[in-house]
Amino acid sequence: MGTLVFQALSTLCVLVDQTILNRLIQFNSTQYISASVTPSNVFQLQTDAFISQFISSTTNEFLLSLAMIRKTTQSNALVSGQFTNYRFYPGNDAYLFTKSARYGDCTCSSSATCIDQYAVVYYPNFTDIFPLPGLYTGCYIIESLLQSDLQCFYDQACINKLQSYLGSSTLIDATALDISLSIQYLENSTIADILDQLMVEEWNSSSIYENYYNECQPSRCTYTVPAKNSAIYIVTTLIGLVGGLITVLKLMAPILVNQTLTCDCTQVSINYKKLIQIQYTLHQICDSDFVTQQWINYLAASSGNNELDYTDFRVTSTFAFQTMNALCTLVNQTISNSLIQFYSNQYVSASVTPSNVFQLQTKAFISQFISSTINGFLLSLTMIRNITQSNALLSGELINFGFYLSTRYSLIPNSRSYGNCTCTSSATCISQSAIYGLLNDAVLFNVPGVYTGCYIIESLLQSSLQCFYNQTCINKLQSYFQVSSLMNVTALDISLSNKFFENSTIADVLDQLMVEEWSNSSIYENYYSECQPSRLHQICDGDFVTQQWIDYLATPSENSKLNYTDFRLTGTFTFQTMNALCTLVNQTISNSLIQFYSNQYVSASVTPSNIFQLQTDAFVSQFISSTTNGFLLSLAMIRNTTQSNSLFSGHLTNYLLYESGGAMARIARRYGNCTCTSSVTCISQSPMYDLANDTILFSVPGLYTGCYIIESLLQSDLQCFYDQACINKLQLYLGSSTLMNVTALDISLSIQYLENSTIADVLDQLMVEEWKNSSMYENYYNECQPSRCTYTVPAKNSAIYIVTTLIGLVGGLITSLSVLPTSYDETIWGADVSTNILMELPIIPHMKSLEQPYIEMA
Repeated sequence: MGTLVFQALSTLCVLVDQTILNRLIQFNSTQYISASVTPSNVFQLQTDAFISQFISSTTNEFLLSLAMIRKTTQSNALVSGQFTNYRFYPGNDAYLFTKSARYGDCTCSSSATCIDQYAVVYYPNFTDIFPLPGLYTGCYIIESLLQSDLQCFYDQACINKLQSYLGSSTLIDATALDISLSIQYLENSTIADILDQLMVEEWNSSSIYENYYNECQPSRCTYTVPAKNSAIYIVTTLIGLVGGLITVLKLMAPILVNQTLTCDCTQVSINYKKLIQIQYTLHQICDSDFVTQQWINYLAASSGNNELDYTDFRVTSTFAFQTMNALCTLVNQTISNSLIQFYSNQYVSASVTPSNVFQLQTKAFISQFISSTINGFLLSLTMIRNITQSNALLSGELINFGFYLSTRYSLIPNSRSYGNCTCTSSATCISQSAIYGLLNDAVLFNVPGVYTGCYIIESLLQSSLQCFYNQTCINKLQSYFQVSSLMNVTALDISLSNKFFENSTIADVLDQLMVEEWSNSSIYENYYSECQPSRLHQICDGDFVTQQWIDYLATPSENSKLNYTDFRLTGTFTFQTMNALCTLVNQTISNSLIQFYSNQYVSASVTPSNIFQLQTDAFVSQFISSTTNGFLLSLAMIRNTTQSNSLFSGHLTNYLLYESGGAMARIARRYGNCTCTSSVTCISQSPMYDLANDTILFSVPGLYTGCYIIESLLQSDLQCFYDQACINKLQLYLGSSTLMNVTALDISLSIQYLENSTIADVLDQLMVEEWKNSSMYENYYNECQPSRCTYTVPAKNSAIYIVTTLIGLVGGLITSLSVLPTSYDETIWGADVSTNILMELPIIPHMKSLEQPYIEMA
């Protein structure tokens, strides 16, 4: 098992590194905006804040993504292929049953974080001969690793002793870690502690004020010089002013004076946090007794020592409420993280925005924040659910697959059925959750609103909480629990709910991010004072990702004699996965476009057309790059944590189970010379076998089978499905009574993909055949509404111009001198004026959201 521990550690290093690189790309594309040159000390404070916020948000996002994967894995009670959380045993009827693993006084059914000391064990009497300092084993490899530390690997003697027990003929020259090289971690720092800092020893950052100043290119500087003005200077200045004012103002005043008052902002860019406040109240279930560890432990003990039907509420409820707890925690953390990012956004205005316009704008910002936060959470959860289903991962409670032991080495998986729905064709099958009699399996009590199904999460999302709003229902439910004393729990109160009903499903509640009420306000006074798409790969629109095709493939998979690599067994999940990838990619692009269109394009003066085109091309390129990288990183994180936990496929594609001494043992599957223990990317050609003699009838060109469905699919291509003859031959061997009318893909419609492009290659381009985007300079110019244009005309002053100018000056001189007093107090003009230097940028005439008037993407 040590192999998997260090594979998991390697995975975390790779994922963290990729996360930081992706976020740096986004961070470096952010614009710094200032109306006038920012002083050096203020600039330093601002950049320090930007860097701190970048580190914080990057860390929070990574930990949230990892937490979501961990919690959904635990909620679905997925089985580790190392049998670390469940053990299999053959029953009297040759059907297998499972028991939750125990570590000390902790059982994996009540908590996935149970751990015990890792040790080198002496066989066959299972005695510990060398406990590994700081390392733990537990229900899941990731969970125990996070609670472990690396103290043994800072000690060369410990490493040497460990190697002496490995039994290898040659020792690897492994050098101990050096604690003197560590800046912030200790020898006993847990992996969780290290991950909380994103595994970073030291962030090296710098802000270069000179670069900022050079890029800023201030257009002018204004300053004052302390001086005393002489009498001559005063007289000549007044003469010039009055002469001009008398004549010129009569002509120019109507043109120069605007009837609309505008006030320039001294601070163009202001943090949202100073202007907008957002608070929220979650569904009351998140603060109730029903998500406490006490209630979860109580449910875990509710069955006593009895073996119950796998659909019995007393079996599934522990995991259902663990899932509810997980959803509350994840939602709360998601909103908190999103608020940190939201508050760090800048509100940009060159002049004071009127109050009514400000209120409309902030209302739109808040609405977009809520929408994008909900969409992001649901997309992440959907991706995890779909990958879990695609890999046909096995629930430890055997609610999606049962296993029949026909002989010692022959184990037959059977897909569970719920009504007329089987878990092979759909992971959303459900039936009413009930409490059954111990003797005759008769239904004693149907729990209102609660369902059981192929996966805990899938059935929970279709359930409601109506029983838990009713104290009588709760009491009746508890009366069937095999416990010595009942737990005192209080029913939910429907009068406290603003938007949800008793029969609202958990999916309905999650669609609102479990939020009962958003309370927000925008503070205009604070603002005023601060102011001084695309076309996807044609497979996504083809017959091969429809539910009809998936159901069509599921029919022959119900034959229990099929080889575990047979296309008729794996094909259903292969195309379910393809459907999921298309859906996830499409939703990812849609969500990203919403955020992209809400960005602001800011320019101090009208941007020339050629520069505008270059800038928008760069924006679009960066959007495509960041969207692709974000999707691939999320997918990689799910795949890698699945691999790290060595999760068990319900179709036995990564492990073979066999009976040994009254219990079930496992052997890693082999594909060619590759075993699933050493690599989950092992593959072999996807065949169809003759059931009579196990010979290959037909190998599907381009398609592979392997340890996990998604890993083999990523290495597969669609060449067979571009060929109608291949499709027809494939259908011939499916053994269906009627053939489905499906049309082959058309290679002539493809712009950048080939017939043999792997699914991984297609995903690397986000499955997009072609990005269509356009930037419209005319729309930008019209929205910009430049307030003035300045230009110069080379010319010599004519004699007429010189004469008229002199006449104006003389007229002003005659008038002004006749009214000037003969004496004045010179001391009035002798006040000291302190030096004040201000460097300004041209005023920003307008700003506009990056919506379709500027850039269009399809």
